[in-house]
Formats: sequence, C-alpha cells, structure tokens
Amino acid sequence: MRLAVVVQRMVVAEVSGVLFTVDPVTQHRATMLIDAVRGLGEALVGGRITPDVFRVDRRRMWVLERATAVPADGTPEPILDDDRVLELARLGGAVEAHFGTPQDIEWAVADGLVHVLQSRPITSLYPIDALRSPDGSLHVHFSVGHQQSMTRAMTPLGRSTVLALVPGGDHDPTAEHAVLHVAGGRLFADVTQVLRHPVGRRALMGMLSQLDALAPDAVRVAMARPEFRHRPRPRLSFARVRGLLAVAGRVAATVGWRDLTGFRLAAEARMDAFEAEARGRIGSAPLGRERGEVSLEVARSVFPFLLTFVPLVAAGVIATRLLTRLAGRWLDADELEALTLAVPGNVVNEMNLAIDDLAEKARRSPELVARFDAVGEDARAWLAAAAGVDGGRAFLAAFAAFLERFGARGAAEIDLSMPRFRDEPMPVLKVIAASLRNEGPTYRERVAGYEAERAAAFERLVAAARRGFAGPLRVRALRRLYRTMVEVGGMREHHKFLAVRVLALIREGVVDLAERLVARGSLGTVDDVWYLTWPELSAAWGAAHDDLRARIASRRAAHARDQRLSPPLIVTSDGEIPSVRYRHEGAHDGALLGNPVSPGVIEGPAHVVTDPARDELAPGEVLVAEFTDPGWTPLFINASGLVLEVGGALTHGAVVAREYGIPAVVGVRGATAAIRTGQRVGVDGDRGIVEVLDGG
Repeated sequence: MRLAVVVQRMVVAEVSGVLFTVDPVTQHRATMLIDAVRGLGEALVGGRITPDVFRVDRRRMWVLERATAVPADGTPEPILDDDRVLELARLGGAVEAHFGTPQDIEWAVADGLVHVLQSRPITSLYPIDALRSPDGSLHVHFSVGHQQSMTRAMTPLGRSTVLALVPGGDHDPTAEHAVLHVAGGRLFADVTQVLRHPVGRRALMGMLSQLDALAPDAVRVAMARPEFRHRPRPRLSFARVRGLLAVAGRVAATVGWRDLTGFRLAAEARMDAFEAEARGRIGSAPLGRERGEVSLEVARSVFPFLLTFVPLVAAGVIATRLLTRLAGRWLDADELEALTLAVPGNVVNEMNLAIDDLAEKARRSPELVARFDAVGEDARAWLAAAAGVDGGRAFLAAFAAFLERFGARGAAEIDLSMPRFRDEPMPVLKVIAASLRNEGPTYRERVAGYEAERAAAFERLVAAARRGFAGPLRVRALRRLYRTMVEVGGMREHHKFLAVRVLALIREGVVDLAERLVARGSLGTVDDVWYLTWPELSAAWGAAHDDLRARIASRRAAHARDQRLSPPLIVTSDGEIPSVRYRHEGAHDGALLGNPVSPGVIEGPAHVVTDPARDELAPGEVLVAEFTDPGWTPLFINASGLVLEVGGALTHGAVVAREYGIPAVVGVRGATAAIRTGQRVGVDGDRGIVEVLDGG
C-alpha cells in the first residue's frame, strides 16, 4: 500500500479561521459563512474563543452580515475588512469549483497573504438538485413526509407509486412532475404558485399552521427574500374558479342543510366496492408485465375517486371548528375539549377498538394470556402455537377478521415497500400483550366515557345558548353543526384508509411479480424490486440481469445514505432551511418547546420509539417519537402522553391524542435525541413544554 505525504510550509498566522462555501446553518447555497480569529485557529476549532462572523452573498459578492466578537477589554475591533472578506469568498468559490462540491476550508493570513491550510467537503447539507428553480425565481418547497407524518426516506418504487397516484406527473422518474419533486429520497411539494396568489396563500398558510405551527413562519422567511417577491402573481382561470366554487357549494350544503342520514355508511360501501373492483382487476391480470400495467392504472384511478369525498372531509373539519368557536362563548376549556372527543366513524379509532376487543377475547383464556407474556419476535410461530391452547382458535378467528379489515395498515404505509400488519402482525400482537398487563379501564370503556362527556358537554352548550331572544336560532345552528361533526367529522381518515388499502393490493401484486423475477434470475431477492421504478419493473422482463442488479445495488446504497438525512419541513430552491423556533413564556432553561395540541399535564416514564414493529408501550409510559402515522396508533392505547418531533394540530398523532384524552406536544425538534427511554418527563399539553425531570 502506498500513502501520500502532505508537505506544507509552516506559516505564522496573523489571522486564521474557517470558511464554509455554503452556510451550514441556513444551508442557503448562495451564502458563505466565514469565522475569523486573531492568531492561530486552534482556539477557534476547539471552541475556546468567540470568532468574528461574516456572511457573504456569493452571487452579488457583498457582505450581508458581520458580527464582531467583544474582547475582554470590551472594545470590539474588526479582524477583517470587507476587501479581505470578499477575497476569502472568491478563494472559497475557486476551491469549491475545483472539487465540485461545497467545502469547509481552514485558512490563515500570514505576511498579508491568504493561505489555504486544508479543505474538506461539507457533508451535512440536504441535497436540493431536484429542487432547483425552473424559472430563476425563488421557489418554496414543503415536505410531503411531514404532512403525512412520515419523514423516513422512501424507496424508488414507493416514490414512483406516489408520483403515479397524484395528478400532474408520471411514474417515470425522468419525467417532471408539476408539483412533486424528489430530494434526499423524500417528496417535496412546490407551493410557490399558490403562495404568490393572495387567496391561495391564505388557504395554504391555514393548512400549514395545522400541520406544523412553525411552518407559516418558515414560509414567511422565504417569502421575504427579494428573489421571491419580485414576480407577478398568477391568475386563476375561469374554469378553475368555477370548479372551486362548485366544491365550496358542496361543502356549504354538507355543513348547512344536506340530509346526512346514513351518509357515512353509504360512503364506506362505495369505498369497499372500489377496493373490491381494484382487487379483481389486479388479480385477474396475467402475472407479468400486464399485471404491473394494470396495477398502475388502478393507482391512477384512486385520486379522482377520492376527490368526490373532499367536500365531506372539509365539511367535517369546518363544522367542528365552527362549533368549538361558537361554543367558546358558553363553555370552559375542559368542556370545549370534551365537545369533540370520540367522534364516531374514525377508522383509526375503530381499529384500536378492535384491538381492545382482541385483548378482551384473549383475557378469557389464562393459557392464552400466559402465551402473550412471551410473544417473542416470530409472529407466525406464535400464532401457530396459539391455535393449540384453550381459547386459541376463537382468538385466531377474531384476529383473522381484524387483519381482513385493517391488515393493510402499517408503519410508513404510504411507501409501497413497507410491510403491512397482514405481512407482519407482530406490532398488533405486542399491543395486545401490553393491553393485557393493563389493570385499569379498557380502551372501549374509556371511549364510552369520552362519548358520554361529549354528549354532556353538548347538552350544557345547548342549555346555555338557549337563553335570550336569539336562543332558538343559536340552538338550531349548534345542533346542525354538531350533527355534521358527528355524521361526517370522523371521515377525515377515510380517504387515506382507502388509498392504503389499494396500495396494499398493489404491493401484493408487486411481490408476486418479484417472486417470478427472482425465479427467472432477473432479481437476486424479492426486496430488490423496491429499488426499481414502474417503467424499470416493466422492462425487467427483458433486462440484462447484471445491469439490473448493479442499478439496484447502487440504489440500495443511496437509500441507506438518504435514510440518515434529516429532511427539512420547508426548503427553498436556494437550499435555505428557514430558522424559526417556539417561544413560550415561563419555560425553564433546558425545557423542550413545541406546539401544544392536546391539553393536560402529565408526568411519566418516557419510551423513545423508533420502530413500532419492535417496540411496545407499557401502560402509563409517555410515547416519544420522531413522528407517528396510523400504523403507530395501537401504541396510543397504553400511552399517558405524547411527544413528537414532527406534526401540528391536525396531523395524525395530535388528532389521536385528543381523541384519547392524553396530553400531547408536537413539533419538538430533537426530542428523540434529548430524551432517553426510562427518564421521567413532564408533558404540558396546555403550554407546549416538555421537561426531563430525572436522569432515568
């Protein structure tokens, strides 16, 4: 082996420092960051001295910002003048151009000359190649993963499927989608045109505030940039305005006067029929290229079908908000919270009630309960063994019925590659095992209590609002809003539930195709299929094996790298990740701050969960996670509180926490790193404060 020896001339530094050709804090690709100190840079690198800091706009070559450190004698004196700062910036640009990637450069000034001591690539930047501006103006992108409460990287086939599901694009990764773009293995939506129109901006900001309380502030930071402002606003076409008015009319009718009797059951029947038709179309297609093409056709048909349910979902949300806003005049905070508890028809809540029923069925057999004390890690082996114990067959029949209804769900379920409960039922078995250790009320009993609280709160509201001359009119309006909330307010998850069920059907078909390709020698393993796109899967029936396997190996490595990245909520086409933070009065130093989305204050042992398929929550533990989606919901049955890094008032974790009556704080950046399993934590769901109370 040969080693290179670096020989450098020692220089006596008058001034030294570090130059980042891309600001590592904001990640703005057109901003350089320069730190400078007098003398050697050792104290700077070791963190023992505060440097002068300069930010440079590399496009216009001027100094944007300078912060001069205050020395011990209290008389600040700039270390570098603007000419020297710009000289360093030009040098940094040349070094970056040489290596072809942003650089972290150590430099020194000796005898009036700038010396480059070393340079290395900046590895912490989030990739934005696919997010570059198509027209030279600044574009703003929103993370779809945050909206879906899933920030993990998606596999290529998973992304390819979503791009086929959403109108405006194609399943071909070389084709440009009108809105969605892939960066770091995640999907980002370009919301620029919506933000440039005042009506669209108001609607989008309202939606973003419900998904993450900091998102609107981050968007405003981006919109304040000159590159964003100096553009004409788009105009809505007459056809689009007419379409929006039609939707608004249907929403108003649903909220105000439409007969909703049996409506949810009819909608569910339509969705079940759609799923059955999709199953038939995929299952009857010949196993091979044709089945893949039919699966894609089914995927493309989902979105237009779901659009017919948008007015219902919107009506439920609007009715709930109007009801609570009007009720705030007569009810206190606790009564207001009770008013929206346990709204019927929510498929996530129904799934957890079904799990609770499974636990109660298992509880009837002491032998089966003993089996649940040692669930292990092999779900299939455990289920096979359970068939031979007292009460086992009845439990397994109920379990099979559960999987028939909810088996399409799972963690990160919008990614086609992720296993479903039907594929890997261990997460459900572990929740049942934890529920069997619960000596308190069952989940069904708790939900019954919530329903009683809701009914009682509404009766108090009616009694209070009835007073006065306008009382009868107020009561009539409140009763209508309450009825709309009860009849359709629980349907906000129905559209995703159907999409997930169809995705599960497509997944089954893809696995069948992959098994055939493995038998032909085109794929090494079934899991290889997730690293192809739909056009490549179609072409795989005639592709050269070596080329396909080399491509898959490269994408596996890229996916592993992407998985280690932390995606931004908001990012611009210049790579800037706007820096915004929560501010809460009265929070102690060291407290973690977030968005309070479910009221109440709780203390309990923390349980940091990274994989819901492996972890189970003991009764009374505080669930701490990066995010949750419906596949995580069974864990909520035993949770006493919730802390999430991602989310807002309307994201999955927040909604479920409110329905379960547990305090929750979301949007707590860095929570899974700052909190360890076993530590006692306080969760203040009223103020949005999380505190670590002991060392665990």
